[in-house]
Amino acid sequence: MRRFVAIPLAVVAFAARSVNSFPQVRKLAPEALQQRRDAIYLASAAASSSSNHHISSSSIQRRGANVESTSLVPEQRPSASSVDHKIPEPESTPKEHVIASQTSVDEKLLRSQVKREQRAQVRSSLVSFLVFAAGIADVLSFKVFGFYASMMTGNTIRLCNAIVESRYRDAFFSTFAIAGYTLGSAIYHWLNQAETALMTAAKEEKRVDYRSKYKAFSIVAFSIFVAGDALVLLLRLPGKWLGPFLSVGFGFVNSLCSVETAVVNFAITGHIHKVGLGIVDSIRGKARDPTDPVEAKRIKDLRNSFKAIAVFFSAVLGAATLWQKSPHAVISFLTSTDSPPPLGLFFGIFYGSFFAWCASEFFRIRTSDSISPRKAVDWTI
Repeated sequence: MRRFVAIPLAVVAFAARSVNSFPQVRKLAPEALQQRRDAIYLASAAASSSSNHHISSSSIQRRGANVESTSLVPEQRPSASSVDHKIPEPESTPKEHVIASQTSVDEKLLRSQVKREQRAQVRSSLVSFLVFAAGIADVLSFKVFGFYASMMTGNTIRLCNAIVESRYRDAFFSTFAIAGYTLGSAIYHWLNQAETALMTAAKEEKRVDYRSKYKAFSIVAFSIFVAGDALVLLLRLPGKWLGPFLSVGFGFVNSLCSVETAVVNFAITGHIHKVGLGIVDSIRGKARDPTDPVEAKRIKDLRNSFKAIAVFFSAVLGAATLWQKSPHAVISFLTSTDSPPPLGLFFGIFYGSFFAWCASEFFRIRTSDSISPRKAVDWTI
């Protein structure tokens, strides 16, 4: 009986060790996964048959010992009543039960792997969207307000130059933009910690509820951007002062992307740096073993950098082309100093709608309990 208990425990331990050793999910060929499943089933069947043979031989030995004891000591021969109430021999567990148990464990592992890969696909879409939105935001903020509302490096340089040249009004403007961006980043960090604390204190299973997190992100992002428009109108500020208020929202969404996806979406300098390192490694013929976690992470980061550069370049090029081809009336409306354009409402709907879509996708993935056989053989660790 110990072997029948040890077989499922060994399978669970092997699965846990595989998940810890290879945290990244990758797509394998269906044939490779089917061979792995067949090998597991054959091993389970062989262990079951050997266990049945062990139990049968031990039963035969016990019966032989009973025969010898009755022949040597006649007075200890069991009576008829004891024979009628004889305790039956322990029956061996059919190997179909062992295979069914193994199949259940394997299907649960595959289901968790499919959900993990689906969540990774949603995060990949999140990275692409935020990088694309950052490119559009940089073009619009530079054309409308004369500075980049989502990148603070240029604002820091403008601040220092304004202080040296005694342009204190411009220095205050840059300081206000940097402070707004910092406030947006702090709002995200506070909200993320609050959501994590609520999730941990809940009585449900202790795992991140991505649906509630991204629903909160959607509401907060929309509120921050729309609040910028409202404050500028209420305070009757010039149109260019909408830029620092928008920096609060960009600080929020950029911090979200950096923490949730570990990818910087608003600057490509670091991505170009990674691409240069990858080119040198390729020329020198550095080994690329996908089973090595360190090497697999390096390859994944390099692919993300290529992707970020391509998406950011496409967004900036497309937004600049649209601005160049736009009618003069549209450009005059966006650059008007009397009434600020409703860019806060535009970005609020833009980001809020996408975060709401992410929340619905995470909820769909979490509530889907069944997977099709085609998906079951397509994804593994």
